[in-house]
Amino acid sequence: MSRQNLWLLGAALGIATVLASALMFFVAVAVALFIVPLARKPGGLAAVSGELTAFGALWLALIARESASGGMLDNATFWAGVGVVPLLIGVTLLIWVLAAPGQRSNHAS
Repeated sequence: MSRQNLWLLGAALGIATVLASALMFFVAVAVALFIVPLARKPGGLAAVSGELTAFGALWLALIARESASGGMLDNATFWAGVGVVPLLIGVTLLIWVLAAPGQRSNHAS
């Protein structure tokens, strides 16, 4: 599977994780764990990057929407951090994967 497809699958899982968090925390964790088989594939770091990037971006978009609609969060800094940290890690992983794609994909098995 190509890195682009793995990234897109990871991004879909990240979005599904945020949506599942509306149901229950354990459902969100179960959905997020679907990344494990993708991460074990060659080039699977791209899938992890996609999941973290999509999760962080969607989470921040939801926090921004809540704030724009006049809603208030008890601890907005913490909840913004829940989105910022995975987003930064996901983007960093994506840059790392794209920096030397031949080296990592040849050694990952």
